[in-house]
Amino acid sequence: MKKRLLLCFSAVLVITLSAGGVLISGLRGNLTEDTLFAEMVHPPSETAKREMANILGQLRHRIVWTLSLTCLGLMAVIFFFLLDITKHLDHLVRITGKMADGHLDEKARVETRDELGELGELVNDIAMNLQEALLHIWAYSTSATALLDEIDESLRTQSDCRISQQLRAHLRFVRKDIRDMQGMVQNFDFYDLQLEDGKIMERKGS
Repeated sequence: MKKRLLLCFSAVLVITLSAGGVLISGLRGNLTEDTLFAEMVHPPSETAKREMANILGQLRHRIVWTLSLTCLGLMAVIFFFLLDITKHLDHLVRITGKMADGHLDEKARVETRDELGELGELVNDIAMNLQEALLHIWAYSTSATALLDEIDESLRTQSDCRISQQLRAHLRFVRKDIRDMQGMVQNFDFYDLQLEDGKIMERKGS
């Protein structure tokens, strides 16, 4: 961002100095000291008046055109500067919106090394950290489900009178919570990975 601002300021400075140089050179070329002193010493003739009016008219047109081109140049510099920034910001907004919807397989483009590029890298880091956390949740919940299956199998071999209904209800609630947690994880699209048959697999074609 700082580099972009510096380039924009440099372009504005160059355009302004160029316009000033054009106006100064026009003044020096048309209104010399000899011409001014001659008009002060001798009364102006009709020819001199017409020549002076012609010079002033040319100078007026040059000033108008120079100022117009300067304004257009400044507007073009500012327009392309803002267009470049908004393009990167729109891309980051679109990517973060998709990530918020569960598409962690999307990545922000990092094309520059300025603040916008650093922001894109932070967005990618957040997505990767979230993906890693979700995969840990998936792995732990899968292990917990396997442990619950072993507990259920062990309970079936015991007498029903020795097992309270409250304990069975707790186990059902735990199993339901784990399934809900796994369902939440499965709603995400992961980068270079996919969940298949309860396993974390590398995405095909990646």
